[in-house]
Amino acid sequence: MRRLKTLLTLLVAICLVAISALLLADNATPVSLKVLNYKTPSVPVFWWLLAALILGFLGGATQCIVGHFRRNAVERKPRRELNRNQGSR
Repeated sequence: MRRLKTLLTLLVAICLVAISALLLADNATPVSLKVLNYKTPSVPVFWWLLAALILGFLGGATQCIVGHFRRNAVERKPRRELNRNQGSR
């Protein structure tokens, strides 16, 4: 089972690299974004897509970490009370 997980992870990583390479080759046209009165320097579309992808990964990972800590805090409170009540007997 461990080998299958490693193989699957490697396959996904290779696919992401291949897709990134295709995006890089296909989206090499420089563009400039204008937000309100600010105009960004001209960079290829690939870099904007990569920035959005990385920000999405970071946002999703942050949400998972925050949710994990919140869930642990909620589960820890009843355990503490149970341990306190068992210790007082």
